[in-house]
Amino acid sequence: MVGASEGLIQAPFVIEGTIQGVAGAAIAIAGLGAAYVLLERETASMGGLLASAGDLRFLNLKAIGLLLGIGWFLGAVGSLISLRRFVRTWHASGVRI
Repeated sequence: MVGASEGLIQAPFVIEGTIQGVAGAAIAIAGLGAAYVLLERETASMGGLLASAGDLRFLNLKAIGLLLGIGWFLGAVGSLISLRRFVRTWHASGVRI
């Protein structure tokens, strides 16, 4: 038998999924940060109709880390699920590894 094992073939796809998950979470956090800055500026100009600017707080580092970890986890799980389906159909078609 010549070639790489299933795990060696699947590992780059799982790594790519985790990178995409973390990148997606980082983009979401950046969007939240931009919305926070915009909202903070607008509440200051509205004269206290919504909330005072002192009441607004952005995510702390623990929450940011949690969101990045969730993105990492979902990216890895999504990759594993899609690879599992691909490998299952690959084995069903009679291709031998």
